[in-house]
Amino acid sequence: MRDILNLSIFSSEKEWGTFFRLFVSLLAALFIASYAFIVVVDPYDSIPFSPRWDRVPVDRDQPYFYPALARSARFDSAIIGTSTVRLLKPEDMNPKLNSRFVNLAMNASSIFEQETILDIFLRHHPEPKTVLFGIDHLYFEEEHFQVHLGDESLWPEWLYDENPYNNLPPFRSKTLKHAWREFLTVTGIKTYKYGRDGYTDFTKPPDEYDLNRARVKIYGTIVPKPIRVIEPPVRMSPEAIRAMQFPSLGVLAQMLDKLPEETVKILFVTPFHHYAQPPAGSKEEIRWHEFLRRLTDVARNHPRTWLLNFNIVSPITTEDSHYWDSGHYTVVVANQLAALIEEGLRGGTGSDNYVRLFPETNVIAPVEAGRIGVVAPQQSGGSGG
Repeated sequence: MRDILNLSIFSSEKEWGTFFRLFVSLLAALFIASYAFIVVVDPYDSIPFSPRWDRVPVDRDQPYFYPALARSARFDSAIIGTSTVRLLKPEDMNPKLNSRFVNLAMNASSIFEQETILDIFLRHHPEPKTVLFGIDHLYFEEEHFQVHLGDESLWPEWLYDENPYNNLPPFRSKTLKHAWREFLTVTGIKTYKYGRDGYTDFTKPPDEYDLNRARVKIYGTIVPKPIRVIEPPVRMSPEAIRAMQFPSLGVLAQMLDKLPEETVKILFVTPFHHYAQPPAGSKEEIRWHEFLRRLTDVARNHPRTWLLNFNIVSPITTEDSHYWDSGHYTVVVANQLAALIEEGLRGGTGSDNYVRLFPETNVIAPVEAGRIGVVAPQQSGGSGG
């Protein structure tokens, strides 16, 4: 009886051992097959020996897909920035500026991440025709001077170095999802909304726009509030103004230094809603205009550079229905911007919607109302939050 029991236990252990080995073998085979699928599909177009398929962005994870766009020979010009310039449409910009733009603006990208994607673009386009930089709160607010504004783990460092042979993607669910979507795209089974030139309308459809919701985000209430004015106006000494720090401007100057003299360089100060602009007479207004003065100096130190300030009180920024929140304008506004940018570059001295700060026009007063560096009252404005 004991022998029979021992034989039964031995047989059971043998069966479990066989099952375990089979299970492990199946897992290994599944892993190998899945990773081989990722490598062959190569969703980020980053592996030198993968098939040369026509890959496109298939997901909103911009840091993963934009390096391939930055390397693409289809473009000779680039848009660099955050979500505040993502709605600039290359197909609108191209004919007006005689360029082939790729929009490389990434949501919540730090100034250092913007420099990194620009570096990839320049490695593959050493003589770009035009580069537009979106200048927003990231440059103005010192607390945003960080290597990564968001979760550092969401930034794939391995896609941004100069070694193409370390670009095998990590095996994880996100990579597999991206590979599957890319497979559906290259086989023509399905398409996704993410543009081949980096442009994607990330806003909700127009029929879902809610003006009251936008006003709550702008004013904190559905009832609009008037433009704020601080009385009496704040006074600051020239020494205190000179002591202000804008560290991101140093990185901007460094990026401009990398561009050839022949490249057209556009510094585009994005239009925040007027209520998000510093109140007239406030310390924040003085800081804003000191920022504009230093930004103008940066432009002046680089050839073929234009500085256009859209962040003023204007027909764009005073219309609540032009905004989803204080910093993100609608497609209606975005569709106007290409023509306005062209106007500023082609010799326009300024319009109701923008001020051309450099090359200089006569719309900026170096000293106004006893305060240093204040724009004429009818064109006063500032940075958004």
